[in-house]
Formats: sequence, structure tokens, C-alpha cells
Amino acid sequence: MSEVGECPLTPIESWFFDHATSSSVQSFNQSVCVEASQRVTASQVRSAMHRLARRHDAWRSRFDRTSSGSWRHAVLSREASSVSSSVMVSEADVSGVWSSMADASEASAAEREAMRAIADEAHRSLDVSRGPVARAVVVDRGAGRRQAVVIVAHHLVVDGVSWRVLLDDMERMWSSSIASASEGEESESVGMSWREWSSRLVIAAASHESMRSDAAVWQSLVGSGDESWWRPFAERSESDGRRSWRVTASSMRELDEETTRRLIEQAGQAVGGRIDDVLVSAVSLAVGRCGGSSGSRVGVMLEGHGRDALSGIDEEASESASEMVGWFTSMFMLCVGAESVDESSASSVRGLVKRVKEQLRSAPRRGSSQGLVRRFGTSSSASAVRSACDRASPQVLFNYLGQWDESSSSSSSSTAASSRQWCPS
Repeated sequence: MSEVGECPLTPIESWFFDHATSSSVQSFNQSVCVEASQRVTASQVRSAMHRLARRHDAWRSRFDRTSSGSWRHAVLSREASSVSSSVMVSEADVSGVWSSMADASEASAAEREAMRAIADEAHRSLDVSRGPVARAVVVDRGAGRRQAVVIVAHHLVVDGVSWRVLLDDMERMWSSSIASASEGEESESVGMSWREWSSRLVIAAASHESMRSDAAVWQSLVGSGDESWWRPFAERSESDGRRSWRVTASSMRELDEETTRRLIEQAGQAVGGRIDDVLVSAVSLAVGRCGGSSGSRVGVMLEGHGRDALSGIDEEASESASEMVGWFTSMFMLCVGAESVDESSASSVRGLVKRVKEQLRSAPRRGSSQGLVRRFGTSSSASAVRSACDRASPQVLFNYLGQWDESSSSSSSSTAASSRQWCPS
């Protein structure tokens, strides 16, 4: 199958366009900030970015709204014009910050603000319909300070796993001197195109027997969507049919390094589960504390990396997914009960974690297949799952990103997310 042309929208892409407003479509981005251990030029970075766009066809994506209001996804060719319109590179200079301030802490804070402004501008420049979908900014930080390279990309063409693939590819390109080669030289592509991957998702969801089995399991996990549901947040319907919340607020909590270490390394082992089992169990306890009556349940939407959606069905696609770039995230709803246990009793807590663990383990393909069943399934069980999930209206979104190193990325419309030393040779 040709990598160029229209692609079926994946479940996560469909979810995004179902929920995004016309003003928010362009601003759902991710970013990283890397440091160059040696001097780099904008031309070198541009060459590397172009090679990334040739290698990973998702970075040549365009998303357009049709006359009927639906969205379509198409991948452009590897021609120079398509590549150059998909990724852009620019330069910025914040060296004056350090020369104008004597106090190091003030200068450091001022530089962070300047970098944030640079990232904001880069985010605003992205356009999923016309391009670019990714942009890099080479930042001069002054004599004696390493350059920074801020890379932003729309979430539709990148996710957390993708950043690791992209940055590894970029380092490989530099180390093998690919970045200094001519612009016309082709970079090898990954094993499967995005168009092929998304088409196989649709075919498997609609016709593979394993997906029919998954649909039946999901039907048992989500129930009918009617019984014993606790809805703590008052909803309202907007004129365009979307639902929103009457009252919103933000709350952020941080754990210190030692508590975080103990939570990650010891908590799961102590109660016989993994860290995600422990965290979802905590959600269950929180639901009970917030007023959910005994026996009531709340719809919780969870996320996974989604690259195992065809595990056991299409091994070629599953293997290719590990080196592909794009937005693979899966979202799936589970019914979490409102729990009230004696938190001082180790046996009670272990019992809770065991119940949650069994529920999470019963989710087919780690949750990746629910979106496929809902979007493309044709069986009666798939129809029942669609109806139940729509009626249940998930009230909590839970997202555990796992343990991230310095190369991690973040979902953000306004900040350069993280730093990593980037070492071109």
C-alpha cells in the first residue's frame, strides 16, 4: 500500500476531533527542549528535521475539514516541497539576558521566560491543515552556554513514545553524518506506513474474530451504562451538542523525591500490584471519600500507549509500531467502584488493590481495543459497548505516564517541556 494518500481516522484522532473546538484544534501540541554539546547551525538542524519527515510519514500529515464537517487525514509525498512545508526551523537569541543582568538567579529566571516565549511562538506557528506540523528553534544562549533546540509538534503526529524514537533517530543521523548530506538524499522509512497501520486497525476491528471476543469482554466490563452510576460533576449541554462542566477548578499536588521513589519502587510490591494498580486503587478510594455510596460506580477513562492494539492479531503491525512516530494513544473506560476500606489495615488495602488489579488485567490488549470496538466494531457486543460508554459519561480521566527520563515530553500548548543533552558528533 502506498504511504501517500488519505488514511482512516484512528480512534484517538476521531476522539480528538469530536471534542476539539475550531479554536483549539491547532493548539494541542507537545514539545521538548534539547541541548547541543557542540555548536550546531540552523541548516544542520533543518537537514535533520527534513530527514525525520522523510523517514516518518506521520510528520507529513495534513488534517482537513470537509464540507460536511467531518475531518480527513492525508499523508503527503516525500517531495521536497511537502517536506519543507511540514517541518520548519528558525533561530532565536537569548544571549543578551546574561550580559544584561549581574545576578545569576535573576538571569536564569529571565532566560526561562524568554525560552517560554520562544516556545509559545513556535506552538502558535503550527497548522495541521496547511503545515507545518512540527517546528524546531535553534536558540543561542550566549558564550560559554550550550545552545538549546526547542522542538514542538502537534499531538496528532507525536506522542510520548514517539519522542524517544525521534530523538534517537536524530542522534543517529548526526553520529553518522547524515545531517551534512545533500537535501535530496532519501532517508530510509520505517517498516510500515501510517496509512497501512490505520487501515489494518479498521480491518481488524471490523472483521477479526479476536476483536469480536474483545467486544464481548468489554461488554461485561462496562455493563449497560445505566446501573448504579455516580455522577458527581454537573454537566450541561452546549448548543453544538457537546457536553461541558458547570464548574471547573484546578488543583496541583507534588510529591517530594523520596516519597515519589517509595511510591514507584515499593508501594506496588508491598500490596501485591504494580504502580498503576496502586494509583487506580487510590482513585477508587477518592471516589468513596467524595460521596460515592457503597456499591456505586464511576466511569473512569484511562490511557495507554496504544501500540499493542493489534497484538496477537497482526504481529507485523505490532512490531512496526515500536519504531513508528505518530499519535497511538488508546483511551478506554472502566467502571471503578466507590471503595471505603480501613486504610490502616494492610490486608484491606491489599484486597482493594487485588480487585483493581484483576479488573485492569481483564481489559483486552491493555485497553487498546476498546476504542477500536467502539469506532469500527460491527458485532452486537460492539454496539452494546458503544451505547454503554456513551450513557456512562466518564467522570474521571486518569493518566499515568510511567517513569520518564530527561528525554520525556509533555502535552502543552505553551512550554518547552523538558531538557536532554543532545550530542551531535
